[in-house]
Amino acid sequence: MSAAVPCTVWWTRPRDVTDAQLGLLSEGERDRYGALRSDDDRARFATARLIARIALGRRVDLEPAEVELDATCPRCGAQHAKPVPGGAAAGLELSISHSGDRVAVAIAEGAQVGLDVEGQPALGGRDGRDLWEAVLRPAEQALIARLPEELRGEAFLAVWTRKEAILKATGDGLDVAMTELEVSPGTAPPRVLSSAGHLPPAESIALVELHPGAGYRATLAAITRGPVDVEEADAEVLLVSRAS
Repeated sequence: MSAAVPCTVWWTRPRDVTDAQLGLLSEGERDRYGALRSDDDRARFATARLIARIALGRRVDLEPAEVELDATCPRCGAQHAKPVPGGAAAGLELSISHSGDRVAVAIAEGAQVGLDVEGQPALGGRDGRDLWEAVLRPAEQALIARLPEELRGEAFLAVWTRKEAILKATGDGLDVAMTELEVSPGTAPPRVLSSAGHLPPAESIALVELHPGAGYRATLAAITRGPVDVEEADAEVLLVSRAS
């Protein structure tokens, strides 16, 4: 069996960052921050990037501003792709996710990883139906539809985060339909049942259920045939140590 992939997932809540903290981000990150329209989106983005830089810097003995992160999109050249650590942090894997009042940053070594956290979506109306059909294969739809109505939203959310985490791990994101994947239902432990196209085979993807708190579901995916050793930690210790 392959050696376990070590991974730390840092959890926090979005916050209004100070000018000094914004100064720790790269010029591209500050441009993205400034382009976001809502205060909530800016707080989530800046908090996530700040935590990522502090955590990576602590791993490789660098100041947060010295950490190299390349988020260049291979198609358009803009800085909105999955951030890849470089320089002294090269070889470490980073994945970021945020939703509502949850911000999560995963740092791993030895395998590509993807992290996704989601809050409960509204599944009523046309928009809800579109989301349902974009995420679920017919067999998955049938399984969830047979559940009591009060359990369907939670089950859907589990499947959604499992698939989103995989596509973030591979770097495909929205370029690959979630229906290319079939995963275990939300009432069962996380597992990939099948994958299509150029995606890694099901047996090469490990899934770990995370603990984001009430009203949210979160999953970590790793492209590995071995186990993943995940530690979930409070990112407040990073911010406190940085401030002290």
